Amino acid sequence: MKKNAIRRFLAGVGTAFLAVHIAAVPALASNNGLGITPENSDVTTFDDGILTYTVIDDSRFVEITSCISTATHVNVLPELDGYTISSIAEGAFAGCTDLQSVTLPNNGSLTTAGAYTFAECTSLKHITLPDSLTEIPVGMFAYCTALEEVTFGDSVTSIGDEAFRSCTALKEADLPETLTDMGDFVYYMCSSLESVNIPEGLSALGSYSFTGCVSLTKFHIPSTLEYLGESPFLGCMGLTDLTVEEGHPTYKLVDGILYSTDETILYFYPPSREDTTFTVPAGVIDIYDGAFFQCMNLQYVELPEGLLTIGAGAFDYCSGLTAVVIPESVTNIMSTAFADCTALERVTFVGAENETDGEGEALVIQDHAFYACDSLMEVVLPKRVSEIGEYAFGCTEVKDSSGNAIPTAVEGFMLRGFASAEDYISECDLSVGFSPRHFPWKTVVFWVLAAAVLIVIVFFAVKLVKKNMMTPEEKEALRQAKEEQKRAAEEAEAEAETEPDDGYESILGEDEPEESMEDDTVNRFRGAAPSILHQRGHSAPEENEK
Repeated sequence: MKKNAIRRFLAGVGTAFLAVHIAAVPALASNNGLGITPENSDVTTFDDGILTYTVIDDSRFVEITSCISTATHVNVLPELDGYTISSIAEGAFAGCTDLQSVTLPNNGSLTTAGAYTFAECTSLKHITLPDSLTEIPVGMFAYCTALEEVTFGDSVTSIGDEAFRSCTALKEADLPETLTDMGDFVYYMCSSLESVNIPEGLSALGSYSFTGCVSLTKFHIPSTLEYLGESPFLGCMGLTDLTVEEGHPTYKLVDGILYSTDETILYFYPPSREDTTFTVPAGVIDIYDGAFFQCMNLQYVELPEGLLTIGAGAFDYCSGLTAVVIPESVTNIMSTAFADCTALERVTFVGAENETDGEGEALVIQDHAFYACDSLMEVVLPKRVSEIGEYAFGCTEVKDSSGNAIPTAVEGFMLRGFASAEDYISECDLSVGFSPRHFPWKTVVFWVLAAAVLIVIVFFAVKLVKKNMMTPEEKEALRQAKEEQKRAAEEAEAEAETEPDDGYESILGEDEPEESMEDDTVNRFRGAAPSILHQRGHSAPEENEK
């Protein structure tokens, strides 16, 4: 009894010490109120008042599975009463909004951490990762909005997706030299990030790695970094100092604009440039996803003949763009390519006005391609357009009382096109204006058939109504009238069958063989007109009487 009381007292003292942030070995309190010793082998989960631990497969290793939400400073010990702390479970510290600092053991024992380990720890400012931790898991520090500094260990080789997503106070990304793999959205929306150091061992970035890093001013692409991922600098409004190592195998910088080495792909046009017009060089066949994203100073961009693809979001949020001419060579306008270009008034497809036979390669226009272009009132499409995606033309959005975006049709907009445009209009759940550029055979046939069916239905309906409205006497009279008509028809048919001979006789005679009729009279009849034959046939009885 005394022994249990002492243990409870020590547990209370340990909790108090941790609460005031003194790094001391805490006494243990199990989930059943008993202290944990190596002899308690049947116990798999226990806590120290701050952290909860789980024994791994009946071994001498434990995993941290949770932390109390009110903790402010936590010191993770390498060992605890004979157990070695080797890992941190998924989301173990997630949502601990009061947590300001965490000290992790650097003795080589802690080797793994689960996804979103410290996600949404919005008060956490600094952390040092141990050398034994080789992988930064998915979302490990996502939405840690106060995080200012992260010190990596000497063995980190991989950083998972969203690891530092929306760490809005983080100013520097000094990636370790041992890093060889980097996931998607790693520094996504880190709005205070100013500089990034890319180690030589990293050959590829994940997609959208630095999207929304509006404070990023400089970025160097070393020769070892062969792939930047999709839209790496989307929304990097302050990026003015972009450099590429000479002789780079993939990328080339021309007048501050990032191209492929053969200049067939335009990857990135810095949105901070003050130019109002730009001519895409001849030879470019692909404008990459997000290449001109949020270039608000641009008013006109000249696209070259030979261009094939306009990438997703390529000109999205170019709010100053007023006109664009799409060359006949373009075969793909991808999703949101010109979305949110609120000043865009004129879109011209070269050859559309004169095209009647669908000349050129088929053109696919994907979802939301010209979405929320509120100033665009008319678009004339060429016949070669084979597919139009959802909300591509004539659609914008309004906010409801809760701030949610509600799609709506642009008032006064008119889309002029052929079969693909007609299909787009019929499938769209908004009332977008449309004028066909071909005779609407499908529509005409549909309405003609519908009218025919309606007429038949009305005809039978009228007959049925009339029949149902007649009195019994009227029905009987109708029946008798029908019978009288039937009887009269039968009598007329009988009279026709018994009608006497009118005296007409064949002028050839009945017994004379056909081959003997070769006198002059018969020869004359063969060349006579039918009316004359008829008259001569009726005059034969009179001549016989004479």
